[in-house]
Amino acid sequence: MLAALTLEIGLICSLYMGDLPLLRRTEEGVFQTFLSWVRDFDSRQVILETNPEADGWSLRSLEREETGIQNWSFVEVPLEPELFDGHQPKPSEYAILLAKMYQSGARELAFSQPLNWEEAPELELLALDSALRPFSEVLLPLDLSEVPQPEASPAWLTESLVGRMGLIGDASSLPLMNQVMVPPSVSGRSGVEFAFPDFGGRDLQFRAPGRLPVLARWGEDFLLSWPLSLAMRMEGVTPEELIIAPGRSLRLGPDGPVIPLDDFGRAKIDEVEPPLEELPTLSAKSFFPLGEVDLPELSNGAVLIGQTDLRMAEKSQRLVAEARHLLQFPRPGKAESFRRLSLGWEVFLYCEIVLVAIFALYLRPFPQLIALAVLCGGLFFFALGLLNWRGLWTPVLPLVAAMTMSWCLVGYLQQIAHPVRKKKPKVV
Repeated sequence: MLAALTLEIGLICSLYMGDLPLLRRTEEGVFQTFLSWVRDFDSRQVILETNPEADGWSLRSLEREETGIQNWSFVEVPLEPELFDGHQPKPSEYAILLAKMYQSGARELAFSQPLNWEEAPELELLALDSALRPFSEVLLPLDLSEVPQPEASPAWLTESLVGRMGLIGDASSLPLMNQVMVPPSVSGRSGVEFAFPDFGGRDLQFRAPGRLPVLARWGEDFLLSWPLSLAMRMEGVTPEELIIAPGRSLRLGPDGPVIPLDDFGRAKIDEVEPPLEELPTLSAKSFFPLGEVDLPELSNGAVLIGQTDLRMAEKSQRLVAEARHLLQFPRPGKAESFRRLSLGWEVFLYCEIVLVAIFALYLRPFPQLIALAVLCGGLFFFALGLLNWRGLWTPVLPLVAAMTMSWCLVGYLQQIAHPVRKKKPKVV
């Protein structure tokens, strides 16, 4: 009975521990503690994650690398009478500019200012939509806010929402958004994705020195900030590849930058200066006049930096600088794998526990405690030595469960064999 129950408890914990989140997190915490004893590293400068191929964990040090924005160009859209008639480019004027940019080689677009017009001819909006259609991806900022009675998610916004497949932990502290302040004029095209540039009237509430909002909630899903969305496109990462751990970090894909994140979905960054003079920046005037003109060569992606007024120019430069800054965080380097001990060796350890427990049946209580201490110490140094010398991890929780069961049975069986007799009261 002692052998059967001990082996059963141990095997159940070994086989099904990964299916219980609490036990899995506990085992991961124990592993990190053991690993800190055999490896000298800063927990803030490494990534520890499960490795399904090795049925264990992998340790990756964070390393700084060059940012990957070589395939992106930046086009300033100034307000000049020879280019545009009004205080803001008309949809038809944008359509002409976008057609020229597509001829120059641009295939992805990101606008730093919204495309919305209070009164615009339907024909011009159709022309703008036709000019946007050839591009594979289009990113637009969208003004959002929070109201007591939330609105239903518009159909055109659904594709911009990110599900919770990459969420690790609790996201209830993220700021909430549930209303579109000004609907965009180009919302019917499925290829357009939206992101929030700031929190509007609540921007000062969530923005603080060294804190950049990058995530918000819309219902059960997430909305991404414009700098984060642009950084993802420059990195070539899809929303499904994001690894979101509020209070810990946000990773742009398995090998992308690891951005420190607080509970409110804000990235921990240094003060960002907009050094656009370092970027390959063009002016929209380079694509005009409409006749035969040598068009500049654009790479795959292009950011249109709106400069319709001084405030918009500063905001556009700040957004682009924040996106670049997110790409400068360290990235995970080469992985060091730690494989879990095979099931056969785990069964061997359970058998050792059973043998020591059977031996303890013939001992007094105090020698039993000594036998338990020797067993625990032996397993501890065995696990520590395997981790240090061979990179093999010995699961601790199944062994603890097996030892607890065996020693409870030892005490129970010994009580049956040698019951404590109560002293009869003396009859006076």
